[in-house]
Amino acid sequence: MGIFNTYALFGSREKKAEKLFKQGDELFLNNKHAESINYYKKAIKIYDKYYKAYVSLGYALIIVEKYEEGIKYCDKALALNPENASQIYFIKAECLKKLNKYHEALDNYMKAVKIEKKVFYLIPMANLLYDMEDYDKSLEIFDMLEAINLEDKNDIENIFLYKGKIMEKKGFYKEAIEYFDRAIEVNPKNAEIFDKKGSSLYYLGRSTDNMKFVEESIIYYRKALEVDKEYFHPLNGIAVSLEVLGNTNEALIYYDKALKAYPNFVLVHFNKANLLMNLNRDEEALYHYDRAIQINKYYIDAYVEKAELLCSMGKHSEALSLLDNILEDLNTVGIKDRDGKMCTLLRCKGDVFYSMRKFNEAIEHYDKALDIDKNRPDILLKKGEAYNRLEMPQLAILMYEETLRVRKDYYIAYFYMGVTYKYSGEYQSALEAFDYYIDAVPKVPEAYVERAEVLQLLQQYDEAKEDCDKALVLKPQFGGANYRKGLILCELGKYEEAIEVFERLLDDEEFSDIAGYFKGVALKNLEKYEEALEYVDRYIIAHPDYREPYLEKADILIALGEYEKAIESCNTLLDRDAKDIGAFIKKSAVFFRQEKFEEALKCIEDAMAISVDYPALNYYKGEILRNMGKPEESIGFFDKYIEKVPEQPNPYVGRAKSLYLMQEYEEALDCCEKAISLDDNNVEGYYSKAQVLMQMDRYEDVLEVLDRIKEIDQDFKMVYYDRAEVYKKMGDYEKALENMDIYLEEFPDDGYGHEKKANILFGMGRFDDAVRECDKAIEIEPGLADAYYGKGYILYYTGQFKESLSCFDKVIELDPKSAYAYYSKGNSLKYLGDLEGALENYNEAINLWHEFAECYSAIAHLYFIVGNYANSMIFYDRVENLRPDYIYSYIGKSQVYMATGDMENAIKYSDKALEVSPNNADTHNNKGKILGYFGMFDEAVSCFQAAIELDNNQAEYFYNLGNAQLMINEFENAIESYNKAIYIYPRYEASYVGIGKAQMCLENMEEALENFNKAIELNPEYAEAYYSKSEALRILDENEEAQECYEKALELGYNA
Repeated sequence: MGIFNTYALFGSREKKAEKLFKQGDELFLNNKHAESINYYKKAIKIYDKYYKAYVSLGYALIIVEKYEEGIKYCDKALALNPENASQIYFIKAECLKKLNKYHEALDNYMKAVKIEKKVFYLIPMANLLYDMEDYDKSLEIFDMLEAINLEDKNDIENIFLYKGKIMEKKGFYKEAIEYFDRAIEVNPKNAEIFDKKGSSLYYLGRSTDNMKFVEESIIYYRKALEVDKEYFHPLNGIAVSLEVLGNTNEALIYYDKALKAYPNFVLVHFNKANLLMNLNRDEEALYHYDRAIQINKYYIDAYVEKAELLCSMGKHSEALSLLDNILEDLNTVGIKDRDGKMCTLLRCKGDVFYSMRKFNEAIEHYDKALDIDKNRPDILLKKGEAYNRLEMPQLAILMYEETLRVRKDYYIAYFYMGVTYKYSGEYQSALEAFDYYIDAVPKVPEAYVERAEVLQLLQQYDEAKEDCDKALVLKPQFGGANYRKGLILCELGKYEEAIEVFERLLDDEEFSDIAGYFKGVALKNLEKYEEALEYVDRYIIAHPDYREPYLEKADILIALGEYEKAIESCNTLLDRDAKDIGAFIKKSAVFFRQEKFEEALKCIEDAMAISVDYPALNYYKGEILRNMGKPEESIGFFDKYIEKVPEQPNPYVGRAKSLYLMQEYEEALDCCEKAISLDDNNVEGYYSKAQVLMQMDRYEDVLEVLDRIKEIDQDFKMVYYDRAEVYKKMGDYEKALENMDIYLEEFPDDGYGHEKKANILFGMGRFDDAVRECDKAIEIEPGLADAYYGKGYILYYTGQFKESLSCFDKVIELDPKSAYAYYSKGNSLKYLGDLEGALENYNEAINLWHEFAECYSAIAHLYFIVGNYANSMIFYDRVENLRPDYIYSYIGKSQVYMATGDMENAIKYSDKALEVSPNNADTHNNKGKILGYFGMFDEAVSCFQAAIELDNNQAEYFYNLGNAQLMINEFENAIESYNKAIYIYPRYEASYVGIGKAQMCLENMEEALENFNKAIELNPEYAEAYYSKSEALRILDENEEAQECYEKALELGYNA
């Protein structure tokens, strides 16, 4: 079909699509969104390049809440490479936001805004940042929007409302109230604004202890209810404010109203539960204590127990009052053992202060008791405990020693002494104290468990386990012993045994929660992440105030790739304690795993701002900087860590990796050796050494190091992966394949392994097998960009240019900053004849990487193809300036000079390429082409043969050799060369044409026609095949068919 017919066909389709599109728009404007969708889809089906239909379809799909489908059509629209894709990126962002994929949504908002900075895009983007708790960035956008004096009232209202929300989140309640007032001025009918003002008034009242603001908050909550009678959220706010104001009964009424409106409103249930807990006292217990005291006013044990209960209920003042009253009474009477009773009550009062964590006041009352009786060992012991809680271990030890002086057989003092030494980090002294206690009292299982913990801290795990077993002999159902034993088994790496132990505790009321938690930890170490998460979550729900489980949960979520949830876990800790260094480190690890290095770095720097006494932060910062492409800067931080902790191997390994990136291989090798000298079993040190040696081309040494790693850790299967890479570099593809197969046998679901195997198979010329391995990699890891790129490159290399495009497009989708993907896509488009598209993609690649020599070379070749030799030379010059050792700039220049007939310079630059890389087959192949062009076919044959000797897996070299042999009438040799090209690449249609020409010269017309037909079968658009076939047919006097082939050749653009 001619070009005008094609144009007419597509023009007709576009008009039909436009008609359907307009019908869809009419339905959309009439709120018939579902029906409009059908018309937009029909428009796209008729003409899939009708961009406006994708835009309208996207908005309609958002309205009917079909977000996944919306994303699918957005991706199709983006594949059209529209001039202005801002609306599509915006629609995709909206869909992703609705699916709670906030980070992906933000990425698409940013792309939309980068193209077109519209208020319509900026406000939703700022709202999303607020939802992501990135308040500073959100506020930055709203500030900008406020400054431009918008006219749309909805936009103005939104800006003030969200600025108020942000101020409240940042604790600036007065500023928040001002913004809510401004929002109310714009729209006094929005209940949410009144609700939020009520919230800020409440927080302002609580933060300033000014209850007038809390009272005023109720007024605005009620206004919100008046504005919108269906908006029940303020009911909870009223209840909370009333509770704070002490109106508990009315608060309960509003909690009930809120629950009636929202039966599953978790916060209301929680707040009501807190209030009811404060109102529902255990009166029966108090009643019986009071009854005991009524019967015997001086029954001291009743006062002690009642005071203890009151403390557990949080009624410390009542407990103190109770004790003060009885002490006052005792001072006025003379009864038997009055002093003993006074001493006990003063000790009890000290215990009340102790439970209030007022340890100084506790000690004061213990001293008063000791003034009465200085030889009371129980009070000396309690005084020691109070000193311990004040982190004054030396004074605590003195009290325990005094206890033993007063009463030598008060052996429990040794027990507490051991505990104090343990928490002070004096593990040997702790061990001695527990030894004394166990020698004196060998039947106390708790003592064995405490000693086991000390032994665990001393890393004497086998002895620690023995103590746990001794405790279990004394007390078979002892939860504490099983718990400690489980922890020790984890230290020993015996996770399966540890899980068995923890499972015994799941029905133990005291240990069920913590045992479940550590079962989760053990499961994590067994890489059973889903099950591990279940147990850790259970513990967090039961004990939300504990810190470590959140960090453990973050670890598990990182392993599961659920990074947003991992961040939430870290943020929970940081919300509680903004100086939690461990939470910053873990949060940094989450960002690091996602390759969000800027965010990771900020977390570490925030931690550094909190404390300078945490040397490992320097190590983490060094690791991040290296991964940000700043190896030189990273070295300084590794050095700081080494200065403070010189015997730690990790910073030397980190330093080696940075030096590796700087191509300082000798120094990198020294660092690896240093790490290994500090720890001869440091696998990471050996592994880094192997990588350095690989770059130094010391392949035999690499293999030796990998063997050493295998000795240290039999389960470190990465050695086979790396051995495969070494053998590949050594050109021993069979051994490379053998090692990769061993690796994949162990890790059949490793997409990277299959991609690496594809690379090896490609080097062996097994292209179909290589493609299949890429497909396996993609099936296993659909987001593995390298696999798509590898497949695309193989398809490109084997001439399947059109098929390769989808692979490169997928790489770009997965990694929009992949310069190589754009470059390779440009190459495929070039060979498909879409030179404009090729240039566009080359430019994208250069925008991403300004020093991309290969891409400049490709642009130069593009200009060469269209005959713009001047521009071609400009770009080749640029390549030469960037990389003087890059042979393809010289090869390209030689070809430009060849095309312009300048034989002297053509040969000069082909020789220059050979001078730079004499062992590169392409340089010999290129010189052969130059010599052949200028008629020096014998010399050309020698060059092509030299290229083949260096690399006999390139079909092009055999094809070029065949052409040169054809020109010197070596027809049989030419046929042999063409056949070798076809053996390497069976779809090499040009080689079939070459064989056909040689057969014609040998007067084998039937064989010639057979080969021309094969070329046409492989490529029905191959003009030269039709022309050559027409020549053969004329010789056979098949003139009519010959003429048809000749005309077909001309139609396809053949220029005789």
